[in-house]
Amino acid sequence: MVSALFTAILVASSVPNALHDAVISDDLEALQAAIKSGASPEDRDALGYTVLMRAADDGALDAARMLVAAGVLVNARDNSKATALHLASEGGFTELVQLLIDQALHRPCSPPKPSTAPPPPRPTRSPTPIRTFSAANHMLS
Repeated sequence: MVSALFTAILVASSVPNALHDAVISDDLEALQAAIKSGASPEDRDALGYTVLMRAADDGALDAARMLVAAGVLVNARDNSKATALHLASEGGFTELVQLLIDQALHRPCSPPKPSTAPPPPRPTRSPTPIRTFSAANHMLS
C-alpha cells in the first residue's frame, strides 16, 4: 500500500519541462539554457508548482535567484494555494525566504485582469427634494 502511494506521489509531481528538470537536478547551466531558449518558467507540474516553487521547495537558492532575475511571478499559488514563500519557509530556507520577501515587496503580484462586467449604473436623482428633520421634528430645509 505504501509503495502504491509513493508511486502516485512521484507520478503527480512529474517533471513537465526542462526548467523543472534543471531545478530538480540542481543544474544551473541547464536552467539558464532553458530560460534563454524560451522555456516558460510559469509552466506548472501536476501539483501546480511553478519552477520557482520547485526551487523553493528544494532550497535551491541559486536557481531561485536566476528565476527571479528572469522575471517570474514570485506570488503565484499552487493547487493548495501555497506560494514559493510558503514552501521555502516550511523547508527552513532562510536566505531563500528573504529573497522571496524582498521580491514580493518590490513587484506587483500579477497583472490585473481586465473587467468584462459592465460599469455599475449611475445613481439617479429623486424628482422630489429630500427634507431633513431635527430631533425635535422641525423641518430644517
